[in-house]
Amino acid sequence: MFVHNDNEVVRMPPLSVKEIEQRAFGFLRRVAPANAAQPRPLDLQTLVDDVLPQFDIHVVPANDDELVDAYAIARAEGEPGDPIEVLIRESAWDDLAQGGPRAYHARGTIAHELGHVALHVPVMRERRRLGFGFQRARKDQVKAYEDPEWQAWAFGTCLLAPRQAILMSGASTIQGLAQHFETSVDLMERHVRRLRLHRRRINP
Repeated sequence: MFVHNDNEVVRMPPLSVKEIEQRAFGFLRRVAPANAAQPRPLDLQTLVDDVLPQFDIHVVPANDDELVDAYAIARAEGEPGDPIEVLIRESAWDDLAQGGPRAYHARGTIAHELGHVALHVPVMRERRRLGFGFQRARKDQVKAYEDPEWQAWAFGTCLLAPRQAILMSGASTIQGLAQHFETSVDLMERHVRRLRLHRRRINP
């Protein structure tokens, strides 16, 4: 179970931005192939309701008792190949359904949790199958490319706005990209810097 902790994380196998991009693009081609070919916002509502369940990925609303202090959780329990459940706060579920700018935070959160689903749940399940433990490490002792939170954010933003889609979009500012791909400006700014596109075409 991936519960956000500001101080500790479970160290994951290292992944570069390029590797994460490739894996996110492969995931996108399976679940939303049109978004892999066109610069348009990802229809997360349809993805959650109709598409992901076909891949045994179930995003469901949850109450405070189930989430404790978390905003969303990707459950890592189960055996390799079992269905995967992602819990998100009921308020986020409602925001996603409403759409518009109010949904931006929920969109980023769900995409982030799908990063955990694709990158980390299989690792955690395999470790459990082999009898390995899940020792947490202080965040300041873990490199970014080994940090599951950093990896999941990189994956999630690549789902929402793939590199090629950004370059095809015609937007030349962070604000324009955020509006085009329906994300917050802060999330898009971090994404563009992570991909190093700010050095080429995208202005603040």
